Amino acid sequence: HLQLEGPRSFFPMSGLAATQLAARRTILVGDAGHGFPPIGAQGLNLGLRDALGLARILVAEGLSAATAEAYAESRQEDRSRTLAFSDGLARMTANTGMPAHLLRSMVLGALGAVPALAAGLVSGAMGYRGAGSFEEVL
Repeated sequence: HLQLEGPRSFFPMSGLAATQLAARRTILVGDAGHGFPPIGAQGLNLGLRDALGLARILVAEGLSAATAEAYAESRQEDRSRTLAFSDGLARMTANTGMPAHLLRSMVLGALGAVPALAAGLVSGAMGYRGAGSFEEVL
């Protein structure tokens, strides 16, 4: 038996990203550097790519004064792209207007009809861009 314990409420879906990933002796990785709405695990996937990016730099350069700056620079494009993708996805799913509904229906229809298109979208959303894997670093 379920019972409502209070008034309904909601939390707007929004993303945020730190303006700096590194400063002095601090490096932000994963959720410490960004927050995303829970759409398609974008925050988790980005955090895993953050960890991989930092591991690659540490293996290549070791721990030095330049490590933090190199990490922040290397993660900028992926972070920007993922934030834009997640924001767009959140806006598309929240928009109930007819143009957005029609566009969503067309995109979902195309994804269902063309499995390779769906696979490409999923692998792109997961962040696979042909850059390798954790095993090459470890």
